[in-house]
Amino acid sequence: MSTQTLVASWTITLIRGGVFGSPLEFRDQSGTPIPYTSPEIVITPNGASPVTWSIGGGQITFVSTGTYSVFIPAVQINSYLWSSGKYRLQVIDGSSNTVPCLIEGLIFVKDC
Repeated sequence: MSTQTLVASWTITLIRGGVFGSPLEFRDQSGTPIPYTSPEIVITPNGASPVTWSIGGGQITFVSTGTYSVFIPAVQINSYLWSSGKYRLQVIDGSSNTVPCLIEGLIFVKDC
């Protein structure tokens, strides 16, 4: 079983007309990178179909072991007709096991 360090809370706020960028860093208590792979942020908007951000979808980019970058362009944010929902971050651990809910939280899309 792998040891996990969890982020207590991360609320994602997207602004229509703007871009969203954020690093995703996975480290243990000593600061050593955790080699999680295949991160996906699965969004369940209120009143809309689910959305997935992933490497294959182009929203998440591998930077180095344990470090990824999330980038959502304005055109994608502007296409979201919903204003709020929940998300969960799913990864694959070093033993090839899916960790379906490493963190979860709220997501908002705002005009300003």
